[in-house]
Amino acid sequence: IAVDGCITPSGLGVTLEQKTTYGTDEQGHDHQRCLGEHMVKTPTWNTKDMCCTPMFINAKTYESQLKKAWQIFTEGYPVNNFKAPDQQAFNMILVAEDLTKNVVLLPNMCWVGSNEKLLKPYTRVTTQSDGLLWTESGEPIYIFHGRYYTKKWRNQQLLNRHGCAQGYLKATECCDAIAEGAMNCLYEFFKKCLEGPIVVDTTIEYTTDGLPDHTYADLGKEVV
Repeated sequence: IAVDGCITPSGLGVTLEQKTTYGTDEQGHDHQRCLGEHMVKTPTWNTKDMCCTPMFINAKTYESQLKKAWQIFTEGYPVNNFKAPDQQAFNMILVAEDLTKNVVLLPNMCWVGSNEKLLKPYTRVTTQSDGLLWTESGEPIYIFHGRYYTKKWRNQQLLNRHGCAQGYLKATECCDAIAEGAMNCLYEFFKKCLEGPIVVDTTIEYTTDGLPDHTYADLGKEVV
């Protein structure tokens, strides 16, 4: 698929699990107003909602939309009712300008793995004979996203998975074991990635404030 093809300029983005519904103030959507106005004028459920990473798009073709998204994001609350990441602003602009038809969605499991998808039965991560990561249902995993460098975050994902298993299946023992095995698989692969070809400084936690959360020794002990 050409990102900027001859027929229509397209964007590739990872499908977002919990898609956005746009509506009126009376429907409780006043937070979606930009400088007092709703960009999406009619109630709409966005079938082409995208995660913020990765996204493959021609920045020249969509220059005005990208700039507008950043302006909406940086104008900020309460001057601007809209209070959300710039990617959500971009998604909203695509809906308002009738550009969602140009969006081609990529499978979340292969390109992000959010919402514990890679820890669940049938879609969990596995290591196959090529040494790379695949889902149990046979999809190749190109990217996985998360704070794998902190034990606290990893444990929280397992707790989330436990709660879902209890809520949906009324059984947790087998699901918990599957999730723990999958998390260990991801964590071990993550640590291999730190060793190259791009070497990552493991003495720093890369957070918004840039302050170290733990040392390399702590990482080895899996202690936050």
